[in-house]
Amino acid sequence: MAGTIAVVVFLGWRELWFSCDDAFIAYRYASNSVLEHGMVWNPPPFQPVEGYTQFLWIVLLSLVWSLTGIEPPDCATEISLLFGYATLLVGWRMAVRLHLAPRVERARTAIVVLVIVGLATSRVFLTWLSFGLEASMFTFLLAWWIWFATTARTARGGRWVFGLASTATAAALTRMDGWLCVLATLLLLLQYLLVDERARRTRLVVLLCATPLLAIPAHLLWRVSFYGEWLPNTYHAKVTGWWPESGLRYLASFVVENGVWVWLLLAAGWAVREVIAGHLRPRWLVREHAGAILAVGVVVAHALFYTVKVGGDMFEYRVYSHLPLLLLVSGAWMAARLVPRPVPAIAALALLVFASWPIAWLHHLDGNKLVDRMPRLVRPLLTEFAEWQRWLNTRMVCQRRDAHNGFLRHQIEVHPKRIDGAKVSSEGRPVYVATAAGVAGWSMPHVALIDHFGLNDWVVARHPVTTLSEKQAEQAESRRTLFGLDKNNDGKLGLDEIPELLVRWLPQVARYPDHWDNAARLFLQARDKNGDGGLDAEEVLPAAGFRQRLMGHERAPPPGYVEGFRPNVFIENRKIRVEQRQPPLTDSDIIEWEKQWRRRK
Repeated sequence: MAGTIAVVVFLGWRELWFSCDDAFIAYRYASNSVLEHGMVWNPPPFQPVEGYTQFLWIVLLSLVWSLTGIEPPDCATEISLLFGYATLLVGWRMAVRLHLAPRVERARTAIVVLVIVGLATSRVFLTWLSFGLEASMFTFLLAWWIWFATTARTARGGRWVFGLASTATAAALTRMDGWLCVLATLLLLLQYLLVDERARRTRLVVLLCATPLLAIPAHLLWRVSFYGEWLPNTYHAKVTGWWPESGLRYLASFVVENGVWVWLLLAAGWAVREVIAGHLRPRWLVREHAGAILAVGVVVAHALFYTVKVGGDMFEYRVYSHLPLLLLVSGAWMAARLVPRPVPAIAALALLVFASWPIAWLHHLDGNKLVDRMPRLVRPLLTEFAEWQRWLNTRMVCQRRDAHNGFLRHQIEVHPKRIDGAKVSSEGRPVYVATAAGVAGWSMPHVALIDHFGLNDWVVARHPVTTLSEKQAEQAESRRTLFGLDKNNDGKLGLDEIPELLVRWLPQVARYPDHWDNAARLFLQARDKNGDGGLDAEEVLPAAGFRQRLMGHERAPPPGYVEGFRPNVFIENRKIRVEQRQPPLTDSDIIEWEKQWRRRK
């Protein structure tokens, strides 16, 4: 059985394999660490910036690289797969440990098998076994922490304290979301010391076993001393305000696509039964099940933050990637409590597993045909689901793996190979401006990169987001410019007028006159919605595009900031061209320019 599950997971990993440009951002930090520059985006004289949120993941990639010589792009997704197998092991242990009624106990094997099969065939779980970033590692550590947190009070001791503290610390160092585990751990240890007689007698042992938690303040102090900030730069770049209208669509899509409605029905039925039976006694629950309560609190708080505050995530359900395991294990327990007989409990859990398959996997095969392939009864809901997805995707939220794979392939095709990019030395402080910084930063390890959207730039990440009125003014000015190019005054731009538009708006096109006509044809083909052979103002500059938010793409450099670095690196046909500056850009120029702009913020 174990071998079959391992093969199924491997095949799912291969089928849903993907990586993304953002993964190469982490690879650049690992590269600079291996090159002994420290965990920085641009080496000195540039000031360090924490443009990552996966400290322990980057440390792991750097360690593997140093010990084996295997670079992160060649091992990151395989390491993620190993963490996925480890998560399956934790899930198995959770299912085996479930407290079941005596009448349901003889069905434990079937329940355990259903939990593992459900996890091994979950599209969400399998999707995040590659990626190139820390998602699979964090899922494993969170699950392992929950394993310790939900340990029965009578089974606690020194090893339990050490395991609880270690997993919470590792989760927090892997992703800042793990700080919730640390907070819950402190509360649980406090309750343990106050309630448990053995813990009070061996207080010193408990405190010694909890020492892994000291790594958290140590890392925080290092972060502040090295980067000068309490939070990663990515938080400032990405989180620009509350966005529940996006997050609720993101959550609703997850519920519909993965059959979570079955779990919600189970939870409602279980809650009603427990209330009627009088089992939900607050004092008893806190004394006997404080760990489970805190674990639920961590998961709920995490989901609320990303759903209501952040608005979801740019990636498909990444911030919910730990939920399939937790939904299956808790669903199995609630089913056994709701109807404490083997057949109904197994049937309810089987329904939860089966409900997670059709929409998720049919969407994977062809999302555009999902509505037509499903029974008429559910088509109205799926039509609404499709509208949620369209709304999210146009705002760079819930982007699917195939979109990220396609963009990554494009980035790799247009940028030089790392072996060629590494030939450009840091002498003269070459600077390149990138709108997608990952592959660009990895392929040119010694070139300083200015990240246009601010993930790896302190100044850009704190530059105010353009307001709606400013966007409307920008659109009006852009449309005036557009109509100024309309030489024959017919209200649209023809094929002969588009090249001048591209030259003004796209500097990368302006440098290649031989490509203007071809670029104009491609631009016309992509934008000509009504097929009249010309582009009106709405086709060139859709009004909706100036009204909507874009996940992770709302920041932009303040006017004049980028120009101060005098960018001089250009990529043409995968070849790097470095222009000589007169006068040269010196280290003192860079230091003073960054200081000047940081003082303004």
